[in-house]
Amino acid sequence: MENVLAKMGITILVVVYMIVGLVVELIGRSFGFDEQFRYMLVNVIILVYFIINIKSRNIVIDTCQNFVENFKWKEILKISIVLALCIRGISLISLYTIDQIRPELLVELPNGVSTSAVSTIFLRINASFIAPIVEELIFRGVILNRLAPKWGLTVGIIISSVVFGLGHFPDCVSTFFCGIFLCVFYIEKQNILFPIVIHLINNLSNTIIICLLFILGSDISDDAITSDSSDLIVGIVLVIPTMLYIIKYLKQNWFIKNTQIDSNINQQK
Repeated sequence: MENVLAKMGITILVVVYMIVGLVVELIGRSFGFDEQFRYMLVNVIILVYFIINIKSRNIVIDTCQNFVENFKWKEILKISIVLALCIRGISLISLYTIDQIRPELLVELPNGVSTSAVSTIFLRINASFIAPIVEELIFRGVILNRLAPKWGLTVGIIISSVVFGLGHFPDCVSTFFCGIFLCVFYIEKQNILFPIVIHLINNLSNTIIICLLFILGSDISDDAITSDSSDLIVGIVLVIPTMLYIIKYLKQNWFIKNTQIDSNINQQK
């Protein structure tokens, strides 16, 4: 599957995404579709676009077989927990920093819960199941595969992670580090299903936490994101141990091994 993804052009993918987004937005607004449903529909169509481009059933079967043969649940669970805690810690630190410097930037940001139950359901379905698959296919499958052979492995990882981070404001910093980790994890495993699973677990865990808070009666319906000094302390506590593990992992699988993915990503010069 990596070879197929590597042949997909970034420009074409961007154009397709923009056209799909525009058409869905126009039609959706005309028929009164829910905003979160429109976002989800765009990702579903892009996912179908990838499926059409993959074409061969054997490619999917081989990728799934490789995933099953190399899947280690303890490794996946450990990485998922460490990455989720690290992302949460960086996010808390980032939000606190933004709140201290430019608090007005946080006023209009959503907190993961939409204005209606239907919107929230569409939002969480998209964020938990559909978006992780689409984002991994785009950022690791296509962008990394296309940039690395031409500009080098490090440049490919950095650029794809920067773009990935910019699409998740205000969690740009945490998402950027997440993108780097997922790139290296993809390179190590040489199978796009591995970063997809990690991404799915991370987003699904966030949805589970929101559901639990709702069940416990916590107020999660505020219109704005806020942050205080306790968030900074918790963020630092979460980041220090998890970042040490991540740095060690990156050192072993990026800086030292400098491994390649199946789609002929060149070794770092």
